[in-house]
Amino acid sequence: MQQYPSQLQDSISYLGNSLSFLNNSIRPLKRSTQDVDNLTKTLKTRRVFDVIPESIVLDRSKQLKQLVEPKIKHDIQELDLLKELYAKKKASLRKQHETLKLKLENAKDTYNLMPATARSSFDHSSSNDRTARLNLLRSQKSRLNAKLKTLRLRQVHRLGQTPN
Repeated sequence: MQQYPSQLQDSISYLGNSLSFLNNSIRPLKRSTQDVDNLTKTLKTRRVFDVIPESIVLDRSKQLKQLVEPKIKHDIQELDLLKELYAKKKASLRKQHETLKLKLENAKDTYNLMPATARSSFDHSSSNDRTARLNLLRSQKSRLNAKLKTLRLRQVHRLGQTPN
C-alpha cells in the first residue's frame, strides 16, 4: 500500500465521515416519504390565509375609522346630555329631600311641643279613624257574603228544576 501524506489522509477520512453522516441523514427522509399518499396530500394542500398588501390594510382601517368615529362622537354627546340631565335631577331630588326632611323635623317638633292632652286626643283621633275604617270593611264583607249566599241558592234552585 501506498502511504499518503497525513493531510491527504485526514481529508480522506473527513470526506468518508461526511458521506456516512449524509447517508444517516437520508435514511429518515426515505422512511418518511415512503407513504406516498400522505406526501401527495401534503403537497396538494392549499393556502387558507393570504397575505394582504399593507396599502389595503391601511385603507380599510382608515375607512373603518371614518365610519365609526362620527358614531362614537354622537354617542358621547348624547351621554354628556344625559349626564347633565341626571345631574340636574339629582340636585332637584336632593333639594326635595332636604325640604321634606325639614318638614318632618318641624312636624316632630310641633307634636313634641303639644300639651300631653292634645297629643292624646291627636293619637286617639287617628285610632278612631282606623276603627271606623275597620267597621266599614266588616260591613262590606257581611253584605258580600249575603249576596254570595243568595247567588248560590239561586244556582242550586235552577239546577234542581231540570226540564222534562
